[in-house]
Amino acid sequence: MIEFYQAQTSTNSGKVRLVLEEKNIPYREIDINLEKREHRSAAYLKLNPNGVVPTIIHEDRILTESSLINEYLNEVFDGPDLVPSDPLLKGQMRYWPLMVDIKLHPATWVITYTTLTRPAKMAAKSDEDLKSEIAAVKDLSRAQLMMSLQFEGVRSPSFAAALQIVRSSFKSLDKALKDSGGPWIMGDGYSLADVALSPWLMRFENIMFSGIWSDLEHLQAWWERIKVRPNFCGIVSKRLDPAVLEKRSDRGREIWPEVRKLLDELQV
Repeated sequence: MIEFYQAQTSTNSGKVRLVLEEKNIPYREIDINLEKREHRSAAYLKLNPNGVVPTIIHEDRILTESSLINEYLNEVFDGPDLVPSDPLLKGQMRYWPLMVDIKLHPATWVITYTTLTRPAKMAAKSDEDLKSEIAAVKDLSRAQLMMSLQFEGVRSPSFAAALQIVRSSFKSLDKALKDSGGPWIMGDGYSLADVALSPWLMRFENIMFSGIWSDLEHLQAWWERIKVRPNFCGIVSKRLDPAVLEKRSDRGREIWPEVRKLLDELQV
């Protein structure tokens, strides 16, 4: 049994959950509430000093970082092999989880903050309180980023840069699917590359931003295939209240027209 420390809608938690479901690995979810900052609690930091989700415990062994966890699960447990056997294809496959971790994940954080976190904070606190809260963030670069997103929103240069990264990443994925011949990123075999990208498509579809890839036919077709796979039930926690996703959709729907206009201006 895998002890799975996760957040119910976290993209990186979704990556691991997809593998757990694909390989039929028994697991028990332990919720880490990011809004309540449970990932920064002393108890959780003992398991994961970086204070991020997810973390797994298997036979008293602790493992962190979603991409590394997925490699471990694939090697240790029976079920479909999610890594190509050919060394060249294996290296090419590993590009995608790396790209997600380095580029897509940080960019998605920017867009998620602006779309979901920003309005919630604006509704709960005054501008002065928000400025004080952000000024207390120890990481200066993160504080500057949050200040720009909080008070400039979609018109923050950082938001535009993040949107460019997401769009260019999805264009690269569309080309890779065309070149591979599909149906999956590496061709015939569903792999950790497909796992790595899926939760990010889910996040943007959930916040009503699927227009980012609406003109990318190969990506569109791949996403429809992903959504009917049996393991897709793990893209978010099975215990998630559907109202959470509905509320996120409402918030995204409100600002999508402005985001669509910005996307047209960027011409990516």
